[in-house]
Parts: sequence; C-alpha cells; structure tokens
Amino acid sequence: MDVKAWQERLEKNFVEQGVVGGKLLAATVSAEQRVGSHFIEKFYGHRVLTDSFVGFFAETLAEQVGFSQKVGWPQGEQHYAICLMMYLTMYRTVRAAEILSMQGYPLSGYTLLRSVKDQAWVLCAAANKMSTLGELFGWEGLSEGEWTDATAKKNIERRMEIEKELRDKILGKDSGLKVESQFELIRWERMFNWEAHRGLYTLFSETGNLLKGQRITFVAELDNANEVMYVNRSNETNWMILRLLPYMRRPDAPDNPEWTRKWKILDESFRQMLEGLDALGKKIASAFFEMIDKKFNFDPNLHYFDPGNAKT
Repeated sequence: MDVKAWQERLEKNFVEQGVVGGKLLAATVSAEQRVGSHFIEKFYGHRVLTDSFVGFFAETLAEQVGFSQKVGWPQGEQHYAICLMMYLTMYRTVRAAEILSMQGYPLSGYTLLRSVKDQAWVLCAAANKMSTLGELFGWEGLSEGEWTDATAKKNIERRMEIEKELRDKILGKDSGLKVESQFELIRWERMFNWEAHRGLYTLFSETGNLLKGQRITFVAELDNANEVMYVNRSNETNWMILRLLPYMRRPDAPDNPEWTRKWKILDESFRQMLEGLDALGKKIASAFFEMIDKKFNFDPNLHYFDPGNAKT
C-alpha cells in the first residue's frame, strides 16, 4: 500500500463530520479547552509567576549560548556545553508540563516535573561540589573506546547509585536537615513516584469515581486536589531551577545588573508563593524552605565552574 492509499483508508474509516477521530475526539478537544481555561483563571497568580520565570529562563540560556558562540567555548571546562544543554532540556520539560496543565492534564504535567527535579538535583550537586559531572553521569572510570552493552549497563548502574546518594544528601539521611523536614520531603517525593510510575493517583481516583457511579470523561474534570498538586510542585521545581540559573553563567560573561535585579524579584516571588502554602499549615512548606536555603543556597554571585576542577 502506498502512502496516499494508506492515508485515504484512514480518512475513509475514521473521519466523521470532517473531524479525524470523530465526534468523541472533537468533544475531548473541547473539554481540554474548557478545563484548561478554568485552570488558567483559577491559578492566575501561578500563571503570571511561571510565565515570568520561564521567559527569564529562556533569556538567560539564550544569552549564555550566544556569548559562547561569539567568543568561543571556555578552555579547560569540558563539561560546560553539556551543562548548558541540561538547562535547555529542563526548559523544554518545564514548558511541556505547563502546556499539559493548561490543557486539562495537570497530573500528566506533574509527572514530567519529576524529570525536572532529577536534573535540578544533578546541577545542585555539581554547584555544591558534591560530585564531578563525570561521576553524576556515570562516566567516571569507564574505559574509553567502543560503547558496548556491558558499558551501557555499567553506566546505568552508576547513575542509579549516584541518584540514591543525591537523594540522601539533598533531603535524606545525609542531608543534615531536621528529621521532621526529611520526613516531609521524602513523603513529598513518594507522591511524585506514585504518579510517575503507572499513574497510580489517576488510576485510583478514577476508579473511586467509577465505583461511586460518576460518569467517566476522557479529560480529567476540574479537580482541586490534582490542580493544587501540580501548582505546588511546579512552584517548587521552578524555584530550584531559578536558584541554579547563576551556575549557568560563565565568569567571563559581561556583568548584567538588570539580570540580577530580575533574578531577585523572582526569588522573592517564589518565596512568597510558598509562604502562602505555609500559612495554610502545610508542613511541607517549612521543610522545603529549609532544603532550598541549605542545599540550593545560590545567588547571582555564583558562576559556572567544573566541579572536577574545583572539587574539595
């Protein structure tokens, strides 16, 4: 079957009233727009803060990439380019999560934020000189040459080991955080895993709705719990990234007082947003403040360095 015939067969069988996928898909798209519009209106403050941050994130990244392309990549800093691309990957994932939240899928966006958190932890470890980038990526000590199945397996094992170590150092038993803060942060972390692995929050909540006799919809209807889960996690991960943005900037890049001024406004805004959660009596807020101020204690004076060249 040629491509034209393949396409025509699909259109013949699955177009209904001019819509590929038929009336149920059209209804799904309509519901996405309705639920998403409600989310944007309900969490307008989150929308303003997030869009301000994401725009600032993009400007920072573009400025640093442009500078390196103009003057050349820094000598002796072999990991700087891949470090910049980690920020680019985080940027794209943050945007994808936001698009999902604004289209009626906040828990799908929530799941994507787990990847963002993992990347932020790696950059946090580098900026805190906890480990070299080679160790963080599982490359350290691997023999050079052909990339074999055995090499790939070893690399995966090492990345898994370092991820566990980072968890312990950032929020767990080796973090130095208060015991009660560790408890809250680890519980918060488990919530990520519940939805990221097999979508268990979605699965069990929808099963409960079904057993209560509620109608099943293809788009998750307005649900305050799901929306708040996303907003709180989004503010958390975005604040971690903001604290890490100075690490992206090369020490020889031109000074930018306006960038510093805007960074401080965003930093204060994220703190104020999380203070609102604290005012509601949510214990996770104080635990998160402790982690941010101890593990992500970075400001605009920080610049990029390769932890392999500066490890203590």
